[in-house]
Amino acid sequence: MAQRAVVPACAAHAFPVAGSPFFPYCAGCVEQITWDDREGLRWIQLEGDLDVDACNRIEAEFRSAVEGGEGDVVVVLDGVPFMTSRGLGMLIQAHQLLRDKGKRLQVRGLRPNVRRMFDSVGLSQLLDTE
Repeated sequence: MAQRAVVPACAAHAFPVAGSPFFPYCAGCVEQITWDDREGLRWIQLEGDLDVDACNRIEAEFRSAVEGGEGDVVVVLDGVPFMTSRGLGMLIQAHQLLRDKGKRLQVRGLRPNVRRMFDSVGLSQLLDTE
């Protein structure tokens, strides 16, 4: 059964979206984490920008989702158009946590600009990316 965590928009990015004064949430920050156990894997989907503020807001929920699975973890980032080094650090911490438990972290759905960031810092060699 899929589980979802809706994370409140950060105060730093609480501004009208697309010119609408009636929608007070950030258009870019990660506001939702969805996870599901399938085929012996924990699948975690993130959506929105994974910047410093978003990482600070979702870190506890993300860690809980990572730790709660029985097997390896697959993080799907096709809904993440932008990521800072803070997002990379959060993924590295998840990798280390899982490695210590004999599990693996896999990353799927990298957009081209996020893939370039992974490649430039060598994260593509550390993590199983697709």
